[in-house]
Amino acid sequence: MRLGVVLLVPEPVASAVDGLRRAFSDPALDQVAPHVTLVPPVNVRGEDLAAGLAVLRDAAASVESLDLVLGPVTAFPGGEGVAYLEVRGDDEVMAELRALRSAVFRPPFERQVDHDFVPHVTLTQGVDAARLEAVRSAAAGWDGVAVRVGVLHLLEERRGDGTKRWTPIADVPLGARVVVGRGGLELELTAGGLLDPEAATARDGDGDADRVIPPPGARSLVVVARREHHVVGLAQGWTAPAGDRVLVDCWVAPDQLDDVDGHLRAAWQDAAARRLH
Repeated sequence: MRLGVVLLVPEPVASAVDGLRRAFSDPALDQVAPHVTLVPPVNVRGEDLAAGLAVLRDAAASVESLDLVLGPVTAFPGGEGVAYLEVRGDDEVMAELRALRSAVFRPPFERQVDHDFVPHVTLTQGVDAARLEAVRSAAAGWDGVAVRVGVLHLLEERRGDGTKRWTPIADVPLGARVVVGRGGLELELTAGGLLDPEAATARDGDGDADRVIPPPGARSLVVVARREHHVVGLAQGWTAPAGDRVLVDCWVAPDQLDDVDGHLRAAWQDAAARRLH
């Protein structure tokens, strides 16, 4: 699997950034959403994915949401022709961002790099010096836009019909993890918008999984339960801006105690309430 670890730029700023990318003829506009790269593309064996997801959960638990400022537009020196939005913040936030990057830059995501970590959001690449200067002049009014980033994303490169697209396959919220039963049979509960591949495999292995397709305007919400890094249950549903919340599927592995179902349902309802709030 060809994977990358990123912080996706949240809406509505992501759409504004894509507007800049479109104006600057970014060749990757249709391939990947606006993002801050923490781990550049790296090849990971399928059997190592579960370990990688554990790395993401550990890393995400080490920091809270990050208040960042995107901009102004600048360019990397040299002949690569890359224009980007600077990623800024106060000293504490930038230290947390660098600590997060170090926490995810571990096996199976660790890889060789030939440059220092410079947080940025790419706007375009592969253009000559004159074009880069035009880009910077055109975007002079973009001094900086504040965003709060609260989710870590894992992307996979997928190819088909002569195209490629970096698709989110897992997400982990930043902040302290939710664990019940500490000191005993601990149950880790992770909420997100995506059903990660490890959880999907566990669910499918116990029969046909319900494929939750949110109605138009709604967002998927998934809570996965793990014990000792193994998936033991999941709850899937969706929320809508009007305040609707619908839990569609709650699955627990057959060898688990009855308490998992109750914890999953409570965690899903809590995550839905926090999202809607």
